[in-house]
Amino acid sequence: MKGLIRSMFISLNELKGLVVDLDSFPEEFDDIWLEIDSSISILFLSKDEKRLSDIEKINRDFITHNGTFGGFLNKRKSLIDVHQILEMESFELAVLSRNLEILKYLQGMNVSTIYFSQEDYSNYEDVGNLPDFLIGSIEDINDIISGDLKGFFSEVASIIYNGNHIEFKQGVVIVTDKEYQNRTSTIVSGGRYFSKSDIRYPIHQLSQRIIKNKDYPESQVSLFSSIYNDLVRFIEEQIGRVDVLTRIPPRPSQEKDRMIDSVDYVCRQKTHIRNAASSLVCVRDYESQKFLNQEERLSNIQGVFKVLEDFNDMHVVIIDDVISTGATALEAANEFYKAGARKVTILVLAINQFKNYLITSYQPLMCQCGSEMKMRFNRTNNSAFFGCSNYRSCNNKGLDFFAGMKAYNQLNKVEIDKEEFEDPEWF
Repeated sequence: MKGLIRSMFISLNELKGLVVDLDSFPEEFDDIWLEIDSSISILFLSKDEKRLSDIEKINRDFITHNGTFGGFLNKRKSLIDVHQILEMESFELAVLSRNLEILKYLQGMNVSTIYFSQEDYSNYEDVGNLPDFLIGSIEDINDIISGDLKGFFSEVASIIYNGNHIEFKQGVVIVTDKEYQNRTSTIVSGGRYFSKSDIRYPIHQLSQRIIKNKDYPESQVSLFSSIYNDLVRFIEEQIGRVDVLTRIPPRPSQEKDRMIDSVDYVCRQKTHIRNAASSLVCVRDYESQKFLNQEERLSNIQGVFKVLEDFNDMHVVIIDDVISTGATALEAANEFYKAGARKVTILVLAINQFKNYLITSYQPLMCQCGSEMKMRFNRTNNSAFFGCSNYRSCNNKGLDFFAGMKAYNQLNKVEIDKEEFEDPEWF
């Protein structure tokens, strides 16, 4: 259990090995690899034999291998080699790279990933393929190993098991910009959202809590309000003082205003922020955006929001749960710009992640009675656990969250010795 608490990678049970995509780092980095905590095994992967030789001279405990993650076929071959060299399972290691394209495909192979970038902002085009960690220094790697850095803020904050929250000192927040109608809005997200078809969804508390909140808003309002409040504090510390807070309003035909309680909560905690929930309204029922492409979404959402008063020279924050293409939130932001706002920031719990088509299915956890074990939430303390879907007839008390997560990763590990893991000839 200790290893599980140390690291909050979705596909990881315990971090034992780090694989460095050496070719993605410039050679000047080779002087600082010694700064990485030596409590885990480190394997360097490169096609440059001389550079690998130099790495071996730095520290005889470093492991090197002539290989690369470049190209789809090589990614799969090198992944098998890595497991065999380190003698570790896929749920015991993570890959570190400065190449997000490499990490994007590795995530589809159910391997944990760390993206090294020294940019202050994420590119909007990249936020649908986020790795498990975004870091900007070697010190961040050591924080991951020690457990001080456990992952994206909302994802860690939403983890409740046995009635207890995971304690963490740091959480990564995603910040990006998006232009719409010749105006730029900042998007701040506390984490990632995975759809039900993603291999990571069954053990991802934040994604499942967001789904549950759509049907039962009262079930997550306290937790989500607290997360929004912390993220607003981040905005004020890193971006600027917030003057106004509102949310994406419901359609006229919808009875539930899922975000209104969170707006009220944050404004009570931060009394200098004006509650403008009543100032942003939806004026017509628009079609669901879920099955529309980018162009259709933009057309579908045109003119559906109206801002009822002026917000001259104010910094407005609009909250929502998940952002995908951003069309809905950006349309609302545009109305505030028309109303005189100086800056509009869109704040969400999570950014929707693109489906990775390399993995089309996953093995579910099964109960001894033959029914599937699914994540459920305790009505008393809102903690997550895995219970039998046939709970009315089954006597199985289920698994606590970490035990279920560990079992799921074991079940869906990379099977390096199975023939079907070989690369298809048609690639």
